[in-house]
Amino acid sequence: MNDKKWELAWTGREELGRGGQGVTRRVEHNETGTAGCLKLLSKQKDSERRLRFFREATAYDTCQHPLIPRLLASNGQNHVDPDYKLFLVIEFIPGPTLNKRIEEQGTLSWVDGSTLTLALLKAVAYIHANEWVHRDIKPDNIILKDGEVAAPMLLDFGLSYKEGVADTLNTEHGQEIGNRFLRLPELSIGSMSKRDERSDLAFVGGILFYVLTGMFPATLQDADGNMPHQRKKALSLLSTVEGVATPRLLDFFDRCFNPAINRRYSSANAMLSALESLLVPSADHESQAEADIAFIRSHLDRESVVEVLQLGANCQAVYQAMDRVVNSIVAELNGKFVRTQGGMQQRGASVHTNLGVAQSDNHETRFSPRWEIDVLGTEIVVRSSSDFIFRLDALKPDLTGDFSAKVRMHLLRGVRGLIEGPTRQVIYRGFFRTTPFATLAEALAEAKRIDRRVFVVLFDDKHRQLSKLDYTLGYFMEYEATKNVIHENFVTAIVSVADAKHLVPAGTLEVARWFLLDKEGEILDQRDVYANPDEGLKVVNHLIAIR
Repeated sequence: MNDKKWELAWTGREELGRGGQGVTRRVEHNETGTAGCLKLLSKQKDSERRLRFFREATAYDTCQHPLIPRLLASNGQNHVDPDYKLFLVIEFIPGPTLNKRIEEQGTLSWVDGSTLTLALLKAVAYIHANEWVHRDIKPDNIILKDGEVAAPMLLDFGLSYKEGVADTLNTEHGQEIGNRFLRLPELSIGSMSKRDERSDLAFVGGILFYVLTGMFPATLQDADGNMPHQRKKALSLLSTVEGVATPRLLDFFDRCFNPAINRRYSSANAMLSALESLLVPSADHESQAEADIAFIRSHLDRESVVEVLQLGANCQAVYQAMDRVVNSIVAELNGKFVRTQGGMQQRGASVHTNLGVAQSDNHETRFSPRWEIDVLGTEIVVRSSSDFIFRLDALKPDLTGDFSAKVRMHLLRGVRGLIEGPTRQVIYRGFFRTTPFATLAEALAEAKRIDRRVFVVLFDDKHRQLSKLDYTLGYFMEYEATKNVIHENFVTAIVSVADAKHLVPAGTLEVARWFLLDKEGEILDQRDVYANPDEGLKVVNHLIAIR
């Protein structure tokens, strides 16, 4: 069509909605009376928007599927000519948007929700087979034709992509694409994976999640690292869905919402088959005990559970590789140093521990940093309180070669530090969230720079047990809450009495002692370090109020 204005062939009726690309309204053809849905580009002078509009019209024109509205008219092919006021008209679909249906009538049953999602997946499989990626599937872009859940009409191809159609758009990599219904990492600013069809599959998974819970999935991971179906409220709602085993449904969402795109369903057809398998009822059980064991087995077979177990085993393998390095160093040093380890903590896949070497005749003289082995995204990240960091593939960590060599180099540097300045190595023992300063002068300089007070712990480097520093400060700082308060409010330092004689005129300390100093070094408060975690938290909360 070459009409410069839509009014030449159509008569406008009521407005239907407004979006980022344009305004929609119901129209009727002037000659045939055919009802249509008009979309009029809102920013007609924006060349990029005009090009996207042409891409959208092409998508409607080339995707002939019962669940995709037919294109009735468009002048999008004239996008390069500013005299044309771009519009397109698709067939009018009577019925509410999915968003309006859920808001007004509540969530769907499992039967209706799965029926809707299966139909939507078939439409998505069709557009993918025709090399299109939608990239904006959300409840507002789905109309239930005549209110039927079996007829979810997929609309709004304004963000769609097909290679070879309007390929001159060069700004996508610097923009975020998608919607607030579900923000995907691969559609964020700077991502080079904005044209992957698996993004659409995450959106479709979000649709099923939405119709069953009434909640937007929003993000693939929240601040606690939980996927949408793992969050407390959603998990409670999903556990009450009748007609499907909860572990099997959660396993389905594990794949839909995996932040790593290569761990999602590989295709719409693969996702379709997985959803169809959920519709096959589980075998009846003769007793509650059998039902329980079936539930447990089903849970353990969930891909996310299997993956967590594998990641946990891989983190353990990382720790064991580090331990072998420590033992090899001890063997090389002919009994002058021994392996030291303590404070092992395991949570999920993570392993946190102190590990290093100590002088064989005095274990207080040791380099034993706090190591944190954590799974972050697709990597195992190894960090230490002594500023070591290394990244490994989470599923296939290479523990030979570079990793073991770097651990060895780091530990040997620490052992050398024990010889050159043994008391300075205490700062690496992981008492605080970040490595504290080893001198008071450095701590005060930082305090002035960032306008904070100083929490400094003094110990006697002549004392056989370093003023019982490990015992007292270890228990004092045991709670994560205590570490957080200190980290958020103070500059930290662990200093020997010899480097801060003005704070301890007597020059000796039987027990480590903490001081709160202002940024000029004046004492605001002080006390012996009491080996009790409750006391530690109480003290640091008290220190916040001191001005």
